[in-house]
Amino acid sequence: MERITITYRPTQADLIHAARAWEGEHWKLARYVVAGLLAACGVFALTLGRWWGGVFLVFALAEAFNLLPAAVIRAILEFRMNPKFRGEYRLTLTPDALHFQTSTIDSTLKWTLYSRVIETRKAFVLVYGTGLYTVIPKRALTPEQTGPVRELLERVLLERHAGDQQLPVEPRRPA
Repeated sequence: MERITITYRPTQADLIHAARAWEGEHWKLARYVVAGLLAACGVFALTLGRWWGGVFLVFALAEAFNLLPAAVIRAILEFRMNPKFRGEYRLTLTPDALHFQTSTIDSTLKWTLYSRVIETRKAFVLVYGTGLYTVIPKRALTPEQTGPVRELLERVLLERHAGDQQLPVEPRRPA
């Protein structure tokens, strides 16, 4: 039986990275529409001689490059307010489930909970629900664990979604 155990202390950066990865996948079109509207308002205001049109252009650029996403603000607040992020995590991945353990939590999550995984340069983001995810930072993995973790996640999520038209495993992309 394949069993991979990972121990790490979560950081705010882990949660922010996961939030950016999730939001980047889900709000691409909306982000560009909002950025376009902000830019149009800014240009219109500047043509009328209004100085604050430049402010709209700055916000348009920030939105277009995903510099001020709401998910990041939510991730920061969640990290600071949720005591589960204070201690060490111990994750054990098996073909049947993800066992999640901290000093206050001892839980087994079946793979059927998760709908897909987003792999980035820094993490595996296991998605469930809308805007909900479990983060496995790659910094917590040894070089020998990264490949087997990827293979296990792909296998269990592909098996879970065997009848689906869309594959749950997102292509790897730098983030």
